[in-house]
This record gives sequence, structure tokens and C-alpha cells, in this order.
Amino acid sequence: MELLESQAERVALVVGPGDLGAAAAFALSFAGANMAIAGRSRERTRALVGAIEAEGGRATPFVIDVTDPESVDAAFDDVSKAFGGLDVLVNAFGTNVRHPAEDISVEDWDRVIDTNLRGVFLCAKAAYRLMVPQRRGRIINVASAAGHAARAWPATSAYGASKAGVVQLTRFLAVEWATSGVTVNAVSPGYFLTRLTAKLAEWPVDRDRLLALTPMARFGELHEFVGPVLFLASDASSFVTGHALVVDGGRVAI
Repeated sequence: MELLESQAERVALVVGPGDLGAAAAFALSFAGANMAIAGRSRERTRALVGAIEAEGGRATPFVIDVTDPESVDAAFDDVSKAFGGLDVLVNAFGTNVRHPAEDISVEDWDRVIDTNLRGVFLCAKAAYRLMVPQRRGRIINVASAAGHAARAWPATSAYGASKAGVVQLTRFLAVEWATSGVTVNAVSPGYFLTRLTAKLAEWPVDRDRLLALTPMARFGELHEFVGPVLFLASDASSFVTGHALVVDGGRVAI
């Protein structure tokens, strides 16, 4: 399956240079897309571009603050000017706070919701503006298994609420934009070893508790995340929209 019917002409943007975003960017780049990567940290974004180029790929860095509408619009305009348009967007950014709900400050709650949910809305809206004139586009939001199923531990109510919002936002945008040629889908990963989960996975007791929540009793591997991303970015998914593809080793099934 080819990723794109004319790979050299398609432009893909990954927002978020973290572990999952980096995996998606590598995969899209080596599948043939013209790759743009945007992040709040100029250093981390450039480091990811350098890593892709070191492996023979190509990518261009951009700076974005997903909580700032002006920054989002400027970044997407810069991508459009640099590449002549946008065909694929992967919203792969996010933040978390691990406290019992009664101990979460309003400031932490707002930070998680503003980044994880508001940021996805702003980026999706900016991407749609660029995609709708060509009547073709793929928007892929990285949600989470925590947006589908609640657990008492680890205590991540703000994160879970934000990701559930991403799942439902994905559905609403997909329905509103269904006749535009732009599809909107989500990938909802379970426990993968990333910077967000590393501290929990360091300790044997916590690691075992995490794995006990997953019927396959292991962490996901990054290639198992990028497969769904490539599918949703490709023409093979042209009749798929409003779907949240859960990649979690069975976590939300129990």
C-alpha cells in the first residue's frame, strides 16, 4: 500500500516533536511525504529534523504554541508558504498532570485542557482552512486510551477528560467536514514507553501495575503506533472519518 498516490507532492505536518510525534514524522518522511515538524521548543524540533536527516530523510522545522491562536495561524501559514499547501496533519502534542482530582489546581487543569484539547481544535481549524480549497486532506489527532476508559490509578482525570474531548471533537469535526474531502480521525494509544510514562515505568511496582491494566501485558512499541497513522494518512482510509482507532493491547476492552 502506498502512503500517497503522488508521494512527492503531498505535504505532511506533525505538531509535537515528542516520542509519538517523532515516530509519526519518521514514518511519514520515509513513506515519501514532504515533512514539516512544528513544536514549541525550537531546539527539540530542530533536533528531530536533524535525526530524520541523519537517516537520509528530509524535514523542515517550524515553531508553534498550540495554545495561542495567532501562533497557530502563523505556523500553518508558514508551512503553506514553504510547501504550497498541506495534505496531512498529525496533532501529536500533549501534557499531563498526575494528582488526585481533589488536588488538581485550576491552573494545572487549564494547562492540560488548553494544550491537549484547545490546541487540537486550533490546529485542526487552521489545517482545514488550508485543505478545503483543494478538497483533500487528512487530519489525525493523537488521543489516548484514557479518553475511552477511566482508571483509578494513575490519577489523571484532567488528562483523561482532555483526551475524551479530543475523541468527541474528532467526531464532530468529521461530521461537519464530511463533504469537504477532509477526513478527521484519531489514534488512541494505550501505554507506550514515552517521556510521559517513563517515570511510572521506572519503578517495578508501578510498571507491573501499568502492565496489569493491559491484557497483552506489555507496552506498545512505536512501530505499532505508526502503522495506524500511516493508514489514516493514506488514500486507503478515504472512506474512514470520525473514527478513533484504539491501539492499546486490549486495555479499553476490559
